[in-house]
Order: sequence, then structure tokens, then C-alpha cells
Amino acid sequence: MEKQIRDGTLRLALVAGVRKEVASALSAELAGRGLAGHGGTELLYDPEVFSYIRRFNALIARADALWSKPSELTFFAALGLPFIAAPPVGEHEARNLRWATDRGAALPQAYERPEELIAQAPLPERDASRLLFLPRTEGALQHRAVRELPGLLRPGDVLVVNDARVIPARLHGHKEGSGGKVELLLVEPLAEGEWLALGQASKPLREGMRVDVLGTSIGIARVLGGGELVVRLPLHGDALWDFLDRCGELPLPPYIRHAPGPTDRERYQTVFARERGAVAAPTAGLHFTPALVEALRSRRIVVVPITLHVGPGTFLPVRSARVEDHRMHRERYFVPEETARALQGAGRVIAVGTTALRTLEACGGRPGPGATDLFITPGYEFRMVDGLFTNFHLPKSTLFMLVAAFAGLDRIKSAYREAIAARYRFFSYGDAMLIA
Repeated sequence: MEKQIRDGTLRLALVAGVRKEVASALSAELAGRGLAGHGGTELLYDPEVFSYIRRFNALIARADALWSKPSELTFFAALGLPFIAAPPVGEHEARNLRWATDRGAALPQAYERPEELIAQAPLPERDASRLLFLPRTEGALQHRAVRELPGLLRPGDVLVVNDARVIPARLHGHKEGSGGKVELLLVEPLAEGEWLALGQASKPLREGMRVDVLGTSIGIARVLGGGELVVRLPLHGDALWDFLDRCGELPLPPYIRHAPGPTDRERYQTVFARERGAVAAPTAGLHFTPALVEALRSRRIVVVPITLHVGPGTFLPVRSARVEDHRMHRERYFVPEETARALQGAGRVIAVGTTALRTLEACGGRPGPGATDLFITPGYEFRMVDGLFTNFHLPKSTLFMLVAAFAGLDRIKSAYREAIAARYRFFSYGDAMLIA
């Protein structure tokens, strides 16, 4: 265990193999610094976000429950780590607001995560969700329903949706020879037959090992560190997708506690889902139905797609001690010609979800493929997007920073407090917010 005291704050990093005695030492250290009993303190995770993450709220009070096999876990702002601003790094690039006026101050607590409000399943009807409408510049909050969205937008608005399709990317298998259990999460295709993946096993995975997944042999081509691997599959094209549909598991977020089932196979995909490759859903799109899309178009609201293959990096928390040190994982996107043309004549551009917003800001309205690691924080100057339809996001996440950048930190914090008081449902299967 690495322990550092910086600027009067506590930093603890737990590395591979820590067990209960380390958790006990952590508990004692926190108690000695007057931090014990913080019910909102939580474990914030490293890259294995969809694989072997286990969430422990009130960790300090329940330190003996620490899982014995983390790969690398870091505690940051919940324990008082400093978050400070960086100077602008270039025109239109992400700019960091001064979260703190001096180096020792911590990231402001956005809101207390409402465990009882985390939606564990979708509503029976996609567009039955509630909608919190926040005028972007001024005006009172309004409690609406997603079905009312057409009346909240203007004729001529362009609604940009993400048509990425989630693949059943989590695979459970066994090491050939020893029989040890292995879990793989396919993240991104690389060269022919090779995928970037996240891996977990009872003992470290090594180059040259082979993993049997229901009769299909997958090779470990390279070990990159931090849980990342390059794996080689013997299947391509339709045969690969058939294999994943048959053997793979949908990678639900860790705060959804049930195992993926048939309902999730349908409802964790948007009605726009076309392009296979995402390992997480662009969740703002989960609220839309064909009837709602038709109602939007009948009001002369244009609905056009982009594709951003959502990776696990989108949902990772900021783990670094300083905001500007956090690095987003690069994600692939594609902007069709029809979408680029629609953007040129738009009255307003409304992004459906943070993935669509990041794609639009990264591409600058240009069609074609690309990749982005754009990290948007308060102080960023938006050039493409006028409105945002989104879900509610985890506190201290990069997604919460994005919506705070879009509407203002104080207004977003106030809106989230109102949503909690009104018992809105939170996160992937939860309710929605419109900022426009």
C-alpha cells in the first residue's frame, strides 16, 4: 500500500493483492484523520470498470468487507484530494474551471449519491420517464415527462442521437490447461482478429495463454498492464457477432446489481442502435420510441445520427489528484454526411447524451471518421451544441463535469438537489434532464 500526505490531504492507493489487513489499516488511518464514518465515501475504480468492480458505499464503516482481488483502486476526492485548475491548453479544447482557489482545496461535493434512487430496471415504457427541464441560461426548473419533449423543442432544431449498438462483450471462460476462471471484456477491435480487452483471472494472465469460452479458444497476444490485454479471436465478421450473441454477456454498469437478462438485451439498447461496437449504452437514447421520434419530426425537428462507440473510459471517475491530470480513453466516432449537412442549417443543435455532445464538439461539424479523448470541464467554450438531453450522472464523474460545464456548476447542483427531493430515478435506467 502506498500512503502519501500531500497538502494536508490523504492519498491512499491500493494495489494488487491487498486484503483485510490493509483495509483495517486504511480504516484506522481514516479514523485518525477524523474521516471515519463518512457514509457517502465510496470506492472509485480503475480501468476494469465493467469487469471486476465492486462498489462499497460507506467503505470506512465496513472496511472488513474489502474485496481481496482488486487490480488497482484509488481513493481521491471523496477523501479530500485537491482538484485545481489548469490553464487553457488550446483553442476550443477542454478548459478547467478553478474548482479550488488553492492547491489544498478539494473538489466540491456535487451531491450525495442517492442509493435508493438508482434505477435497477427500466420502466415498462421507454418514454414514460420523467424529464427535468432546465433552461440553459435562466428560468425556473420544470417537472415534465419525456413524452413532452417535442413541445419543449423548436421547429428547425436538430436532434443528434448516437446510433452505437452495445455488444455482449463480457466473456466468461477458463484457462486451457489449468482450468482457472477468466473474465474478458472486449473493448475495441484492433488488427484483424485482435481486440483490446480488459481481463481478470484468479492468477495473472500472461502472453501466450489461451482461454476457452464455450469451445472457442481465445489467445492472449499481449499484456499491456493495468488490466489491459490484446486478445486474438479465431472468428471474424458475422461469425464473431454470432459467437458474442451466443456466448457473451451484456456489460451492465456496476451500480445495476442484477445479472443481465433478456429484458436488458432489449432495453439496454436504444431504438437508434445500428452500429455494433459499444461496450456501454448511450443511455440518453434509451428514452426514445419510434412514436416519439415521429412526433418530433412532425414538429419539423430533425433527428440525425452520429456514431461514437462508447468505451469503459467514458464512465471512469477522475482518479488523479488534479483535474488536468485525468486522461480520457480515446473513443472512435463517425459523422455521416447527412448529419454534417443538417448541422450547417440548424436553428439549434440538441445533443442526445454526452457521447453525442463530445462527438459534435470534437468533429467541429466535419463528416467522416475520427477519435476523441476530449475531456470537458467547467470553463470549456462550446462551439457546436446549444442543448443537451441527458440522464443523471454519478457525482465526481467526468460526465457530471460535462453537464456542469454546459449549464453551470451551481445551477446543476441545484437541479440535482431538486431531482433528489422529487424522487427522480438516477443513472442508466433512470429519468432524464433537458438543458436547452
